[in-house]
Amino acid sequence: MGARVVELDVSRVKGDQVHIRLQPPAGFWAIDSAALDFSPDQNLAVNRIAPQSARTSAGKDVSPELQATDGSYYTAMKGDSVSVGFDAPPVRPGMSRTVFLHSNGYYRPDVRSQGPADNVTLSKVFTTRDGLARLAAEQYAAWRLAPLAVR
Repeated sequence: MGARVVELDVSRVKGDQVHIRLQPPAGFWAIDSAALDFSPDQNLAVNRIAPQSARTSAGKDVSPELQATDGSYYTAMKGDSVSVGFDAPPVRPGMSRTVFLHSNGYYRPDVRSQGPADNVTLSKVFTTRDGLARLAAEQYAAWRLAPLAVR
């Protein structure tokens, strides 16, 4: 997984709108984000900066686990959080500053069976375009509507 940049030639688009439809394959998560940039080409300065701090909600320093793609991981348990701090890159004269976070990792969900598999839902996830994204959106919407005591 990672970022993908695709150059699109929109020079023949008529009007002032561009419609782009992005769909992940069946069984995959939705696309995180998409953006169009219509600004003229310009010089860019890209600075990658390492986190200055990474502490769990209990105060433990987990910076070493988060610094590199090296097989060393921070294993979060339910309810854990980590605050990661960065020094802001300097503003350069005549330029504006935009900051992006690039991160990677993986998760292994803690799934405990509470009965037989829901084969109908599983079939929808793996055979419907955007199946997993649609299921996640439906479940999130239902959770948002549930009373606080049920959450």
